[in-house]
Amino acid sequence: MSHATPYALVIFDMDGTLVDTEPHYRVINRKIFEDLGFHLPVDAHDALVGMTAEGIWGNLKQRFHLEASVADLIANEQRQQWHNLQVQTLLPIDGVPTLVKTLSNQGIHLAVGSSSPQFMIDFIIHKIGLKPYFQATLSGEAVPHGKPAPDLFLALAHHFQVEPEQCLVLEDAGHGVHAAKSAGMQCWGYQNPHSGHQDLSAADFVFSDYQAALERWKEI
Repeated sequence: MSHATPYALVIFDMDGTLVDTEPHYRVINRKIFEDLGFHLPVDAHDALVGMTAEGIWGNLKQRFHLEASVADLIANEQRQQWHNLQVQTLLPIDGVPTLVKTLSNQGIHLAVGSSSPQFMIDFIIHKIGLKPYFQATLSGEAVPHGKPAPDLFLALAHHFQVEPEQCLVLEDAGHGVHAAKSAGMQCWGYQNPHSGHQDLSAADFVFSDYQAALERWKEI
């Protein structure tokens, strides 16, 4: 491992951080909400970004008194998202491959920690051509509490046997930043316009393009 950095592990969120899937999901979700007979304002939708499907649909079921079970609501959403992902052209966000390859070349452990289901994480990471660079991928559905709880990030630190203070998390959502900071990790917030108005003020560094993140990494 490189001695030039205090970090042994860098954890990337996926949706909105590595790849712009959020706009695709929003189109699908708006249709689902319409089919279920309710409308969700943009700011209310933004507030759910980064949460697990269970957290989101538990919230919506209660708020709009939906008859279907949370499990059925999730299954319906995932079925439609999965179909959409098969036909979409997905590319990593500009600058992501350069940063990922730079970290990998320096011997830094790399992982993906996402609220998406495990099968979608692995499919998307493969589809955008970055799967070989990540030694681990983990879904928020595999831990007791999803983001904004720290469980997901702590589980990845434990997997690599590194201390939380040796970890850096890259996130585009307020819930993810909160999870990283609750885990005792450093966090860089990517201000992605496609992820809505996310409050990233708790992050240690906020950037709006990956060139800035790469420059910041070189300074460490």
